[in-house]
Amino acid sequence: MARIAPFRGIRYDPSRHAGGDLSPVIAPPYDVLGQADRDALVARDDRNIVSADLPHMPPGYAGPPEAYARSAELLQAWLADGTLIRDQKPALYVYHQRFAHDGRSITRRMFFARLRLEPFGTGTVFPHEQTFGGPKEDRLMLTRATQCNLSPIFGLYPDARNKVAAVLDVDDREPTCLGRLDDVENRLWVVDAAGTIERAVHAMANRAVFIADGHHRYGTSLMYRDELAGQAGTLPDDHPANFVLMVLCAMEDDGLLILPTHRLLMGLDVDRAIASLQAADGVEVQPVAADAVEPVAPGTFRVYDGAGDRAWRLTVEGSRVLATLAPERSEAWRRLDVAVLHRYLIDEVLRSAVLDGREPEIRYIKDVREGRRKAREKAAIQIEMAPTSLSDLGEVCRAGELMPQKSTYFYPKLATGLLIHPLTD
Repeated sequence: MARIAPFRGIRYDPSRHAGGDLSPVIAPPYDVLGQADRDALVARDDRNIVSADLPHMPPGYAGPPEAYARSAELLQAWLADGTLIRDQKPALYVYHQRFAHDGRSITRRMFFARLRLEPFGTGTVFPHEQTFGGPKEDRLMLTRATQCNLSPIFGLYPDARNKVAAVLDVDDREPTCLGRLDDVENRLWVVDAAGTIERAVHAMANRAVFIADGHHRYGTSLMYRDELAGQAGTLPDDHPANFVLMVLCAMEDDGLLILPTHRLLMGLDVDRAIASLQAADGVEVQPVAADAVEPVAPGTFRVYDGAGDRAWRLTVEGSRVLATLAPERSEAWRRLDVAVLHRYLIDEVLRSAVLDGREPEIRYIKDVREGRRKAREKAAIQIEMAPTSLSDLGEVCRAGELMPQKSTYFYPKLATGLLIHPLTD
């Protein structure tokens, strides 16, 4: 069962910011930032969390030890001078994000807690994508130096009856603090009433948790816990390193969005590509208006030719074809549009008929119009997709499978800097 617990969080003192507005000191997740982004955040406020959370560029690789030592020094200095405070009572922290999408005003309702660590595949915490060594080593060095989780992992849990969110309802209260990032308003409430916490912990007890974003940080936390346990012989059951900082959101929450990630394929002969797709088993190809940018239906793809300003719709019997091509995979995995695209359309059709067996050059695009502009600029084709559904993600995870690369894009990203989880008492 999923075991969550309250904790005494470290956070920016809202009384030092007019109206509790932490906008100058919060940041996007470290792994979406470049050097220019980091520099702009630090220029806005030299105590922005990015100074501690992103001490080394690029973050996909381990940096020099002194970079991580500097992060630890910053945190200690900010605690000493009151920039950061630590709550006196254990709490859960309700977290809402307000934003606009497709003309709608949306609120995503979540909460911070610490989650008991368990190896993937042994209990009720499920990954959905593969992890790599470089990013984990960077985060491990940061964790060793700071003895903190500086940024949260994003986890999803099933709650069709909205039981957990109902316990943590704060809509009639002013937030403890707030902050705006990229047109997203982030609001935080401290919930330290023992009865409320007990009911929320009980409501979460029998639920699975699916990692949406933060797989490398979860893996890092397992490594750090095991490292400490090896040094000490064992860790007390309630030791903070047995837990990791999570933001948890119900899979049924109205504000939970998965957006598609489209593919830009470089260096293909478009006419050969379309001809090979027309000849492929289970693929129907129909020309469509080149200016069509409406969402793509599940089970279909739209191919846009940047050089010729042409477009086609592909309808694919993907699950049937993958039953032969990938019999070792689960039925849930074979239903994924992204699996059909990569394992069949790209690996089997385009590589053999158009690329002479070579791997294609693929770039991943989140905005259709921006992708089309790049397709015209580079005479490339863009394959436009429907988003992965939450039900498909859950079924694949429960089957013990991992999603293909770039299967999910959860929008918006969580803010870093609202809350820090100390790994010492």
